[in-house]
Amino acid sequence: MLDRIRSEVIDPHRLPSSRKQALIDDLYATHAAIFTGVSRERFVAYVIDSLADRTRIAVYRAGGQVVGYLAVHTFVREIEGQQWVVVRGETGKLPAYRRAALGGLMISEVLRVCVRYPGANKVFLGCFVHPSAYLALAHVAPEIYPHWDQPTPTQTRSVMDRLAVEFGLEPVDGARPGVCGVGWITRESEAERAAWTARCDPMARLFLRENPDYNQGTGLLTLVPISFAGLVTGTLRHVGRECRRRLARMRASSLSRRVDAQIRGCTGA
Repeated sequence: MLDRIRSEVIDPHRLPSSRKQALIDDLYATHAAIFTGVSRERFVAYVIDSLADRTRIAVYRAGGQVVGYLAVHTFVREIEGQQWVVVRGETGKLPAYRRAALGGLMISEVLRVCVRYPGANKVFLGCFVHPSAYLALAHVAPEIYPHWDQPTPTQTRSVMDRLAVEFGLEPVDGARPGVCGVGWITRESEAERAAWTARCDPMARLFLRENPDYNQGTGLLTLVPISFAGLVTGTLRHVGRECRRRLARMRASSLSRRVDAQIRGCTGA
């Protein structure tokens, strides 16, 4: 049985130097067990020393070990005479903990954006390097682009392209403007990659069709409009999915105990 996960939210810019270095050591060690392709210096620039207007990092620990992290960055930009608030993030969890629902920081930071910037254009902008990340968001977001069942509107595509330029996300191929070079590569076995390739659900197929070379460090540019109504819907979906998962685990555990009891009864153990 896995140890219980405990979360600590940190403002990295307020840490004294010694604590900041300890945070970097802990997070990069965990990051390197999850991803390859990113140097320590680049990791620090993206996650710890981001140029965002606000950064918060949730550090997840279990049994005294850092098992994952979620960094959420809020950028406030003036683009073509309009105020844009762009939420971005990086996250990683050790394989044993990947199914744990740890999105509380993202929910609270998006809520803060909704309250503080009611009149601004607000979006979440991701560049996902693994299908699991896209699926995790697609399952709860009421509106997401690209979408597996409908084309991206021309205006939305233009916004995505403009924001990609703003954040230095360069397409790897002019024919696929939504696929950008990121460099982060998720560590996975050939069997795990084959399992993803064999998936037939539309969300996974969309990601694999658009970004088939994700194992080479390319990311799928993904945009989710932010609104208070969308946040409420997404949070309810998130909670509902977690409740269903917990119920399924409880049922599986109960069934396992009954089977074990029957086996012991038959063998006289």
